[in-house]
Amino acid sequence: MSKRAAPMSEAEQIMDKENRIRKAILKDYNKTQQDFENLKEYNDFLEEVEDIIFNIVNDIDVEETQEKIREYRNKNKMQIARNRARKDEEVRRKKQLAEEEVRKQQEAEAEALNPTAAAQKQNVNTAFIPNNAPLVFAPQPVPKNQDAINAFMEFHNIKYQETQEQMQQRAKAGGYKMDYPLKRAEEEAFSTVILLQAN
Repeated sequence: MSKRAAPMSEAEQIMDKENRIRKAILKDYNKTQQDFENLKEYNDFLEEVEDIIFNIVNDIDVEETQEKIREYRNKNKMQIARNRARKDEEVRRKKQLAEEEVRKQQEAEAEALNPTAAAQKQNVNTAFIPNNAPLVFAPQPVPKNQDAINAFMEFHNIKYQETQEQMQQRAKAGGYKMDYPLKRAEEEAFSTVILLQAN
């Protein structure tokens, strides 16, 4: 058995009537501030709209007010249609943004509950990820100076292509001998040896 809605009070009926009339009037009187040359003209327009709504809601000069509305519609047909289309586009765009935000929020919540799925989405090896472990992904650093990197790699390759003789010649030219580390290690090793005379 369906329940009937509770009857509205007189104040609620007046408010409902005003809301319906306001919605209908604003579909045609849909100019915005950018449609006027200055703020005063825009405020005058808003005041005129409120007067129209008040008259119709309170049954004041209804015929005269209705004729005024018809004249306005005929005079501003193109602008009314243009502003309606612009408003519809704004509503559509806001709805699309809201839906996208909800989708991202749902994906974030799902990834928080399932870190393995989040890792697979980022193309990460999940073999060593503990269950319910939080994941944080960050972009890989990009080299800023590729020329310096190329120069370093070229030097690195040349260094290991040198022969033993070339390395010794370079060390000698700098006042360094390749056998210095070996001699030092030998001295340190034998300096700790204790020789005991057998009986």
